[in-house]
Amino acid sequence: MTHNNLPLPLPPAGTSVRVPVDAIKEAVAAWYDMTVAQIDSRQQTQKIVRPRHLAIYLAHVLSGLRLWEIGEQFGGRDHTSCMHAILKAEAQLRRDPDANAAIRTIIEQLLEQETAVPRAERMVEQAMAEIKDGLVAMSRREPEFTLRVLAALSKGR
Repeated sequence: MTHNNLPLPLPPAGTSVRVPVDAIKEAVAAWYDMTVAQIDSRQQTQKIVRPRHLAIYLAHVLSGLRLWEIGEQFGGRDHTSCMHAILKAEAQLRRDPDANAAIRTIIEQLLEQETAVPRAERMVEQAMAEIKDGLVAMSRREPEFTLRVLAALSKGR
């Protein structure tokens, strides 16, 4: 059954996460069982062109980049090639429920992946603050030991 009015897959309203184009290309390549090099290539077979168009669409809605910047990251394509790819992808997503569902799933995965990074960074920052507080407290009691620890840390040991 062909549909012509499926809603376009978009990130949830208010999403401020910017997904790197490399992550988008990797996710699309994995979903469609191809390589990132194929997505960036000049090959024109439908097996490659459709996923490439979908990846460019995702870059448009998730990366926050301008079309010429997206084009540069997709094998040096022109901004008009990106516009064409986005229009083709939107048409496919409106009529093909399988492609639409695939892109919705990829969007969810990418947003989950990108929001996990800041959480991990906050955890590292918190741990570093606790270590610093511990060193400050220790330096009051054992100044020589603290200096040796700091010297070892600065040398990467």
